[in-house]
Amino acid sequence: MTATPEGGFDSESLLRHQLFAELNGRRVLLVKGQHGRELLSEEIVRRGAQLISVDVYRRERAPHDAAELTALEIRVAARELQLITATSAEIAAALFATATPRLRGDFERMHWLVPGARVAAALRGQGVTAPLLEARSAEDHDLVEAVVRWRTSRSCA
Repeated sequence: MTATPEGGFDSESLLRHQLFAELNGRRVLLVKGQHGRELLSEEIVRRGAQLISVDVYRRERAPHDAAELTALEIRVAARELQLITATSAEIAAALFATATPRLRGDFERMHWLVPGARVAAALRGQGVTAPLLEARSAEDHDLVEAVVRWRTSRSCA
């Protein structure tokens, strides 16, 4: 059987799925990325399943040269970009690791779009005090809805 969570794209949402309610004596194949959180694996085992875990991808930061970062600084300074989307804590951390000091400063005047409280907490843990727009999930329609809600409130439309 395959389980697709409703209401989110995270381990917590998947663990709420009815297929994960009773795992005692079952075998579960978990296909995942390297170096992810251990919550799902630990909870599957705690619920009594035999876990087979296979790492099939790894997250890597895309390389950016100085010219790309300078071009981004110019666009942000011109207010062409006003919103940063971080759909995972790992994406936010990679953005901070890549950003120039000028961009890190700009991050504080921009709004951040996140798919829930866990990513919001990770950003706060990185020291971000800028406004956060929290979407219901990382699904496209929820992210777009949060942006529309934000823009509508700003324009008073």
